[in-house]
Amino acid sequence: MWGLFLPKTGSPSTGSTSSPQASSGQVNLSTIGGFAFSNEFVLNYKHMNETTLFLSRLIGPTVLLIGISFAIHHKFYIDWFKKFKESEPVLFLTAFIEIIAGLAIILSHNLWTSVPEIIISVIGYGMVLEGALVLLVGRPWVNLAVRLFSRTTSLFVFGLLIVFALGGYLTWIGYFV
Repeated sequence: MWGLFLPKTGSPSTGSTSSPQASSGQVNLSTIGGFAFSNEFVLNYKHMNETTLFLSRLIGPTVLLIGISFAIHHKFYIDWFKKFKESEPVLFLTAFIEIIAGLAIILSHNLWTSVPEIIISVIGYGMVLEGALVLLVGRPWVNLAVRLFSRTTSLFVFGLLIVFALGGYLTWIGYFV
């Protein structure tokens, strides 16, 4: 692999993108968000790791369905989280399960060479971090999350957009590529 980011040159008016390697015909580039990525990094789905494919198929639809459910039943989930934070055993058990699931992802899939691999690895680390925060900080951490998502509509919508994007992308990668 040539690397994630390659130096980008070219004319902004023509929209052409090239690099020293691309001009010699060695690398084809795609531009995402102003950064030039090698197509091997962006489009390398045909040779995807089996674990990445499995976790994309497992996590993608799950995250997508959770996002849809949150969008439809927002008030229900806010009320549920308010009740959830009052039960110390449930907080502990949930944090414990989240840490174990996150560690399972990290131990089986600590890969950082393609977009799907990075997303799945970040999800694993995020699960461990969130579970650890619930165990170490406890109720104040859950109170903060409930306050943020119940009062801040723009933050809730932004979170849903991220959930839909990640769930949709992983589902697409897992089942349709």
